[in-house]
Amino acid sequence: MYVWIAVWLFSALFVVSCIDKDAGDIDPSIVYDAEFSLPVGDSLLQAQQFVDTTVLIPVPDTVDRDTVPWFLYDGVFYYSPDTLYYRSEAQVSLSDFYTDTSEIVSLTFRVNAVNRVPARMALQLYFADAGRVVFDSLFPEGPLWLEAAATDASGEVTKPAELWKKDIVLTPLQVAAMQQMEYVFEEYRLVLPDSRTDSIPFYPEQEVWLQLGVRAGVKIVLQ
Repeated sequence: MYVWIAVWLFSALFVVSCIDKDAGDIDPSIVYDAEFSLPVGDSLLQAQQFVDTTVLIPVPDTVDRDTVPWFLYDGVFYYSPDTLYYRSEAQVSLSDFYTDTSEIVSLTFRVNAVNRVPARMALQLYFADAGRVVFDSLFPEGPLWLEAAATDASGEVTKPAELWKKDIVLTPLQVAAMQQMEYVFEEYRLVLPDSRTDSIPFYPEQEVWLQLGVRAGVKIVLQ
């Protein structure tokens, strides 16, 4: 809406400025550059969502926990899986945000995140076409890492890890490829700390908050 308001104001000013000119002096078309920003969405991932995708095996009381890596979750000791995964997908295209996608000339994604889980987390987004074939990722050089939440001597969380205004500017080739985007696949990995050095309890309500936004530059030809 802001883009079209700006276009209308620009057009009105142009008409006023040309009242005293001969018709032959007026350029029949004008190229107008504009930018707009939109929130793509928020995600609130709880530790339980990661656990639900993993088969956890309890450590028997007869086993010396000093001899095996363990994962303390909701008061129960399990053999540590080292990494917990969570994956999701969304059907989305550029036309969901802007009608004439051919006018989009630049794209910048912004990530904000707050990690309240005492484990490092890796985030990656994959872009796929209508056939669900992945053609690019948001972080082509590797996933974005969020640091673990800080803990006290007993392993309880004292301060979340925060990441603000992480911008990813797409190249012109990537922007052109995004015209075929129909799906976004999200992959999250929680890397659990080594129980031999860090005795940290985990709870179902611990969570990671993520926000994704996009800023698009458009080139509009006014006829």
